[in-house]
Amino acid sequence: MRRSIAGGLLVGGLAGGAAAQAPATTSMPGTPVGKPILQPVGTRLPQAVPNAGERVGTGPGGIPNPLDPLGPKPDGTPIKMDNVVAPYPGMAKPEPTFWEKLEKRWFALFQSDRPAVRANTWTPGIGRRNRERKEEREELRRRM
Repeated sequence: MRRSIAGGLLVGGLAGGAAAQAPATTSMPGTPVGKPILQPVGTRLPQAVPNAGERVGTGPGGIPNPLDPLGPKPDGTPIKMDNVVAPYPGMAKPEPTFWEKLEKRWFALFQSDRPAVRANTWTPGIGRRNRERKEEREELRRRM
């Protein structure tokens, strides 16, 4: 028992000593991004917004012409209609694929000319029995 305790202390002491001898690193690994804001006390921080009256987020020349709603419009259609993913009004309908044609044939094969009959869930006797039970309950209450 004493040997195992002594052995455990010896191994723990060696591991602790090895960790203490490892060189300490003060810098983080990787590439630094941006610039730190560590500056001497009293220096002004850079402005977050421009001064009042100046244009915001448009660059030195103002709003670029393609984005200016009041600027001149380009000639022709600005969007290539061949390259549109979403449907738009007046879009030409593409020819049905093989699978769409097959699906249409299957639907026609199983289609019925009779209209579907909706199942009637109302039974006339239910209303009569409920009415009779209600009258019996009221009769029992009157007797009490």
